[in-house]
Amino acid sequence: MNRELVIKDIALGKGVPVICVSVTESAPEAILAEARRLVSAGVQMIEWRLDYLEDPANTNVIRQLLMDLKPVCENCILLATLRTSSQGGRARLDEKAFAKSLMAIATSHVADLIDVEYFFKKEGEKDLISSLQREGARVIASQHDFHKTPSAMDLISTLLTMEESGADLVKIAVMPHSSGDVLHLLDASSTFSENTQTPLISMAMGRLGAISRVGGELFGSCVTFASMGASSAPGQFPIEDVRTVMEILHRYSAPEDQND
Repeated sequence: MNRELVIKDIALGKGVPVICVSVTESAPEAILAEARRLVSAGVQMIEWRLDYLEDPANTNVIRQLLMDLKPVCENCILLATLRTSSQGGRARLDEKAFAKSLMAIATSHVADLIDVEYFFKKEGEKDLISSLQREGARVIASQHDFHKTPSAMDLISTLLTMEESGADLVKIAVMPHSSGDVLHLLDASSTFSENTQTPLISMAMGRLGAISRVGGELFGSCVTFASMGASSAPGQFPIEDVRTVMEILHRYSAPEDQND
């Protein structure tokens, strides 16, 4: 069973999944304004997508923005993500620049979580993750497939490989082409979460994967992503719809002693 991870008094891995909303603005002023808007709306977890910056390799800009975000995100979880083009993002960086930007995030000691594309680097992912963690950062090892959904066994194998890195959480997202693909993702999520101690974030993208975005409590995923305006990935629901559906599922599926 997954262990519970508590950040800023927010529990990941217990009860209703935490909803994360992404900030995809490019200008510093717009990034800060959007973060303030999300915090005012009660969002518990914000993902800052650094790949939307004009130059995501500019570590001076990254550090300054993190300092500016610190007081804004005082009571919510801040996830810093630098998504490369190979994983559905906008950043076109080589391995050295990728690692340098992530280290700039870690040494700023502001982000609560840092996303690491586990299979982006040809080697040394474990070293990068451990380097970030030595700076006090918690790390999500992630893998995204925007084209297909591997078999449940292959998905479990990928999750276990990422878990071996020592990451604090693992995340996997796939693109389904049938309801069977969605079942593969849910099967892998459930099997992994029932047999490991590492918290999991999982989702099937697009319209077919809708159940995976609201049913995480049933299948082992501790975070889901929603939108409050522009969407950062295919199939995201508006945050109010996600909240409503997850609360209903929790009410009727949780053990009686856990119901509100």
